Amino acid sequence: MAQFSLKTWTATLCLLSGTALAQTADGPSPITKDDAIAIALAAQRGTVEEAELDQFEGKPAYDVEVVNAAGDEIEFKIDAQTGAILNIWTDDDPSDDPSGADTAVFDTATFLIPGSPGGGWDTATRMIGQVFSSSGVIEDVVFENRDGNNGGVGLTYMVENAANLQNTLMLNTHQIVARSLNGTYSDSFSDLIPVAAPIGGFVAFIVHSESDLQSMADLVNGHADDSFAIGGGSETGGIDHLVSVMAMQAAGIDPTFDYVTFDAPAPAFTALMSGDITAIATDFSRALALAQQGNIRILGVTAGKESTLPAGVQTLHEQGIAMEFVTWNGFFAPPMTGPAQIAEFQAAFSALYETEEWQAAIADKGWIEHRHDSGAFAALLAQQEADVRAALNALEMN
Repeated sequence: MAQFSLKTWTATLCLLSGTALAQTADGPSPITKDDAIAIALAAQRGTVEEAELDQFEGKPAYDVEVVNAAGDEIEFKIDAQTGAILNIWTDDDPSDDPSGADTAVFDTATFLIPGSPGGGWDTATRMIGQVFSSSGVIEDVVFENRDGNNGGVGLTYMVENAANLQNTLMLNTHQIVARSLNGTYSDSFSDLIPVAAPIGGFVAFIVHSESDLQSMADLVNGHADDSFAIGGGSETGGIDHLVSVMAMQAAGIDPTFDYVTFDAPAPAFTALMSGDITAIATDFSRALALAQQGNIRILGVTAGKESTLPAGVQTLHEQGIAMEFVTWNGFFAPPMTGPAQIAEFQAAFSALYETEEWQAAIADKGWIEHRHDSGAFAALLAQQEADVRAALNALEMN
């Protein structure tokens, strides 16, 4: 079995979850300065200028300053106990840029985050908001966390308070489709108005680097083995599970295999390394980083036929399985948002895509651009709703 140094394990946890949690029997133990640096660099590639133990809102937190490839300085406040990213700042201030007034679409906008500080939704929203602000497209971005019920609390807040939410967008991901249909949420993504899906990716099926499985055909053919199990960082009936079901269905296999659910990708990876599960369905960019470390092997990716992937990585289509699934980070407006407001949001994203700051962020963070506008995003949601319903029906969960 592969052995991991503390540095490798910490970096792996950062890649999987955005935080590095050192667990003891009584809960998380304090993280080191090196751990905090690894967490910051997992969120933002660059060079660390300074890292020191400080305070944030009355509790110990590491202050880590990172300079990215564009020369921008990003400051992270990282909880010294849990490793959560508590806040992110940039030294860039659009008011200092004479061109800022010309490019601003909004004076102020609120980005509602349906997760807790330091989580995946939080980090992604703040990173995108930072680029909106530093580019001057939105002069002042306000962040508001409404966490609970795997994003359901934020969704319900948007629905119930729609009349009072001005210039407000909520980020969510492809998980919202499954959770709207499998009973996790009392409300639905269809209650909101899709505005834009700027970035995303695909799902990858991965195995231990020392596994005998070399291809998707090997994975599919091994489903009858008593020890066969696919794991994922989502609940039963969540996207990681359902995408695995879709792949098995497309391969002509009974989709009622053992699926092992984990609270997050990190414990799923631990189970894979220890041999407790056969494979994991996870985010492609995360899988690619782990494969480059030599920890895992990518069997296949749910990218489309025309997608360009790194050498040695194959789509399911290329392996004879006619199935694809796009993951996404998208923004929704509250119900009753008028066409004029949606058009303004669209203009903001269009302006963002043309900025040097956005292009630098894409290169810096390894994001995959989708650039779906409201119409394309709505069409994607409709297709995924149909695909998810079919998978849930196959499991008799709908």
